[in-house]
Amino acid sequence: MKMEGILAILGKWTVKLLFGSYVILNVLNTKAQNSVVFYDTLFNEPISNVQVFNANSEFIGLSNELGVLVLQDNNFPFEAKCGGYQIRQLNAMEDTIVLDPKFQKLDEVKVSPVNKMKLYNEIIRNSSDNVHRSSGVSYGVYFESLLIVDSQNNDSIRVDKICDLALERSFNKKKFDYNFYCENGRKSYVFSGSSNGVLSKESSDTSVVVKMLRMIPEFEKNLEYDLIKTKKYNLKYDENEITREVGEDVSRIRFENTDEFKSIVSIKYHDSILYFWRDNRNRTHRKEYDGNGIFFNINKTERQVEFGETNGYFLNTIIVNTQLDLGVDGVLYEIYLVKGFIYDDSISFELSNKIEKVEGYFNNLNTENELNSFYNFELEK
Repeated sequence: MKMEGILAILGKWTVKLLFGSYVILNVLNTKAQNSVVFYDTLFNEPISNVQVFNANSEFIGLSNELGVLVLQDNNFPFEAKCGGYQIRQLNAMEDTIVLDPKFQKLDEVKVSPVNKMKLYNEIIRNSSDNVHRSSGVSYGVYFESLLIVDSQNNDSIRVDKICDLALERSFNKKKFDYNFYCENGRKSYVFSGSSNGVLSKESSDTSVVVKMLRMIPEFEKNLEYDLIKTKKYNLKYDENEITREVGEDVSRIRFENTDEFKSIVSIKYHDSILYFWRDNRNRTHRKEYDGNGIFFNINKTERQVEFGETNGYFLNTIIVNTQLDLGVDGVLYEIYLVKGFIYDDSISFELSNKIEKVEGYFNNLNTENELNSFYNFELEK
């Protein structure tokens, strides 16, 4: 099928090679689009993983690593949420949206000297002790967005998935056991490009995507960050690599070093209880594929975890971003993925459709072309 025919049928995404970098373009989409940037003026940095909801309390998007979100919904007012920031209501479109931190940055001279690494470990231990260990159910939104780019043939596959998800937890032998229930699922699966590569030849077969995703941990692995066990939160930094900002409501500790991966960990806490934890790792020197054998390389990972106290203190939001390279038969595939769960107390449904794997729930759903993409990947130059 010619490219024009593919776009006429699938009608949403195309990827073009422009000045050596990949740029995603929306095409054949008549809905209004507005690009906004979420920004923290206190620390002069964009805010990633801001969760945006429309006037109907529906999840419509997530800001990327540059704080950018393309809004395809004009159902004002919008509500923007992110751990450690005040909830912001947006009543009209703005180019830059400033979120206010829940703490005030104080001069270091006003803060009593502490061993910051020791303080962090105490916060993690104390938070683990405070996790609500009773059985319960958390309702929210599960989302997943995937882009696979054939860098040689300029072909791509874009997949978006979203559903309501219930996490049923029961405490058993010093850990939580989880059951999963999904409702109201939707997904889109779109191929576009030059129609020359393997992605083109097998684009109608979603098993191609499944095979490529076997090296990416499934969603339930992220629940190991529920703080019942603290190993996932172990850090090792020198004191000169750690900064702390103290406020009356929420305080922040930031860890930063540069090894093979540039690692930045940021936490926000109050009264020695953790409410926000983000770990961002970027490879400082990208490895190159020589075209021989099978090549696998993780370039970026980011994990954001948020805890809340609705009906007890426990994990309520987890978002994972990954960018990796996979080289097969002389072709380098760039794989971009964001997935996560956002707690939403407005969601509730009968727990009748228990599933083994969250990702597997979408296998039997029909694909559609009008599902708005809720994440804008920043592709590698």
